[in-house]
Amino acid sequence: DLYQANQTPVAAIRSDLFHNSGASAALELGLTLSAVAEITVGLIDAGLTADQALHCITLFQPVGSLYFVEIAKLRATRRLSALLAKGFGVLSYQNPILNQSIITSLFNQSYYDQHTNMLRGCTEVMSAVLGGATSIIALPLDAAFQKDDTFSRRMAINTQLIVRNESYLHKVADPAGGSYYIEDATDKIAESAWRIFQEIEAEGGYLAGLEKGTIQGRLKQAGQKRLEDLANRKEIQIGVNQFPNNNEQLLKENKTAATMTQPTVSNRFETVTTFRFANSFEQLRLTTESCSRRPNIQLLPFGQLSMQRARAAFIVNFFGCAGFSVNDPGSLETIDQCLEFAKNMSNIDAFVLCASDSEYLPAVTKFKDQLQELKVPIIVAGNPTDSQELTSLGIDNFIHIKTNLLQTLTDYQQRFCK
Repeated sequence: DLYQANQTPVAAIRSDLFHNSGASAALELGLTLSAVAEITVGLIDAGLTADQALHCITLFQPVGSLYFVEIAKLRATRRLSALLAKGFGVLSYQNPILNQSIITSLFNQSYYDQHTNMLRGCTEVMSAVLGGATSIIALPLDAAFQKDDTFSRRMAINTQLIVRNESYLHKVADPAGGSYYIEDATDKIAESAWRIFQEIEAEGGYLAGLEKGTIQGRLKQAGQKRLEDLANRKEIQIGVNQFPNNNEQLLKENKTAATMTQPTVSNRFETVTTFRFANSFEQLRLTTESCSRRPNIQLLPFGQLSMQRARAAFIVNFFGCAGFSVNDPGSLETIDQCLEFAKNMSNIDAFVLCASDSEYLPAVTKFKDQLQELKVPIIVAGNPTDSQELTSLGIDNFIHIKTNLLQTLTDYQQRFCK
């Protein structure tokens, strides 16, 4: 009755539940299409035509920080919504979902280095515009953690004003059209999403999938995969698992990291767990801040200058993600100088040797006894082929690009935090 009286949308579908569970663009879109189909059938059963039912729906979609992927996702949404409409016998509309309202992501917001959220929000707004959004909601940079203040609200508004009035992105109907990369990404996301949609429909549809738990299973698997990729740095979040601001201390500012508010659901369905991407690393850093003494890592760089500098920078970045204090003395040239330097250090939890792979075994073999006299773990930066020999000589661990960042930092935190 409301639709027939006002000819306005009366049903809203929010796909941020899928996004905030860690779903990929294709999975998010596939589940969204399934929800659209379920609601459309319900509206038709209530007495509307398929045409009217589809025009009743407003779609709220989140956009993340994967710039081109999000553009392609929004374009694929319109393509597949037209295909879905065709399946319901509506052939005269290219875009039956009239309103494609886009909201920037809470999933990507980080509590440490919060102003990075402004950069994330900017790319998300640009993705929304270039992807063809009907309307955009730009969330404040602190929306995931606290009631926004005047500054954060102003920055959110200004982001859209700059994109519109200074960048003129609204002047072109389809600015992404014709780009091979974006067109190809759109095709791939559309194909994957449509396949997921068909699989869900073959299982009985959206509600049946929720009742059976298959949809929740898909989301759980996707979320675990993304968290594993974050822990292994296959997926990067600046300020979280790469280039952290190691001087930031939230507990001194009487702040705590917030977790994602869980959606209220019926007891009829298994709960879908939502989370913020950065939460596991934030909890790690907060635990470090609560220690009686901040873990202290001392670098011992020697040998080939270019390699020792590269590995020293890698280790500073690595342990900084847990909020550890990492001391880099600069080049000490030889292992002899490193040992002399180390003898004068106190309150050190671990020493990290930074050199080229070929230099480790001769140095550790020659100075095995002196290294053991330091009485703290000795870590090697890198993954040398003679790691077994080095382990037998007392090396505690090897840290390199394939090391699980989160697990390794958690293990050392448990050893060093008292």
